[in-house]
Amino acid sequence: APTGTSTISGVISGSTINFNGTLPGLTPSAAVPPVTPPYTAGDVLTFVLTNVRVNATSLSVGSGLPPSISETIFVSGAAVVPAALAAVTTGFAQNGLGVSALNKAFTVGAAGFPFGTATGTSGANSFVICNTYRPAFFNALAAVVTVKENFSSAFKTAGAAGAPAPGNEASQTVAGTNTTPAGTRVNVNFANVPSNVTVYVPVGAILSQIAGPTVPTTAAITLNSAGAGSAFAAVAGTFSTATFGAGLTGLLAPVTIASGTGTANFEVTVSDPTNLDTYNIPVYIVTTANAVPGSATAMTISVSLAPVGSTAFPNFAVGVNTSTLTASTFSLCTTSLMFPFVTNQLGFDTGIAIANTSTDPFGALGATPQAGTCSLNFYGNGAPTPNNVTTPNVPSGTVYTTTLSSVAAGFQGYVIAQCQFQYAHAFVFVTNGVGPNGGLSQGYLAGVILDTNQVGRPAGAAGTGEALAQ
Repeated sequence: APTGTSTISGVISGSTINFNGTLPGLTPSAAVPPVTPPYTAGDVLTFVLTNVRVNATSLSVGSGLPPSISETIFVSGAAVVPAALAAVTTGFAQNGLGVSALNKAFTVGAAGFPFGTATGTSGANSFVICNTYRPAFFNALAAVVTVKENFSSAFKTAGAAGAPAPGNEASQTVAGTNTTPAGTRVNVNFANVPSNVTVYVPVGAILSQIAGPTVPTTAAITLNSAGAGSAFAAVAGTFSTATFGAGLTGLLAPVTIASGTGTANFEVTVSDPTNLDTYNIPVYIVTTANAVPGSATAMTISVSLAPVGSTAFPNFAVGVNTSTLTASTFSLCTTSLMFPFVTNQLGFDTGIAIANTSTDPFGALGATPQAGTCSLNFYGNGAPTPNNVTTPNVPSGTVYTTTLSSVAAGFQGYVIAQCQFQYAHAFVFVTNGVGPNGGLSQGYLAGVILDTNQVGRPAGAAGTGEALAQ
């Protein structure tokens, strides 16, 4: 300690910190030598309490008036007049993290990559997984995750080595050793990520867009490879030019995904103590054709201060402003076909031919070859139980044929076929006999129902529904 001062460590007991020790100059001892000159009656002693922290999980921190934190000092001991000083408000507890948001970054996919559009300006994109998806950089993002500061000066940069970290700077403890206090850290957590989907985030500093003015500040948040609980380490860009295009090396890195979950940890590397900072973190998705399993469960993204639930000091609670955001869904490649009338009654039979036309002569502008089965769903008189039949696998560039008498003998009504590949088309031929003694016959093209993975069939909704006879 500097000349004329002495440091005594406190012992925590509940909400009380006890400082027990011999003050310099009052009762000299070998352990605490007197200062020069010694204290005498009437001298003023100044006590400075530092590095006092409060467990925020014991406080009810909501969106209203933040709860205050007060301290009361009690003094007692030999040759000391006992005293209780008035309570002093030393701080307020607030959420450092504002409510996060997820914005879809586009409504039209890259060439040859169809997907559904979300309603409004935010929400999920529905990826159709039969085509390889490799976006051009900053063109065809999966989403933009917006991370907001809840009050000015909540986000801070790293402090000096060995100094107490004020506010919500994370003074990390690694293997019991205090390291340099880190800047504010934010986890962007991904969940329900299907296999064979790669999630990329930027490795460079992401500048803040301050609330109010339109001019960006110099405040920045940067991807941290070490993660919460370790000293900051910048991430190197790892994607290949084959994935994102030439001239873009070093700008993105993949998030490590295990069992559908992964985390990107960012640290505030440049702070702006006077404004509410907002960081727009772009997220990119890369898939391989026909390699991603379809899922009705959307991928989710959550944002929280970091670390959470670790041995690092301090660590942060998952509060009311820790948002879970609905991200992308990954839909199967399908075609739905409508057969408005088929019959195997009164001597009639119906021939059905389903063509898988995903093989074509159009090269790079053509379809991606796909294969799959078709489920024939029967509605009408004499429908089988259960009322659907699954065809064998229909390879790309082939035609599946059958007769109604073979799959649903005695049935008359309509059929909807759900084929697990795109570009299915069908022809139906109804006859009451074949050969020289054959009677009345009629053929028609099956209608194509717009992909229900992307467009529904609600009543009275303009621009949705069907594209029949195509």
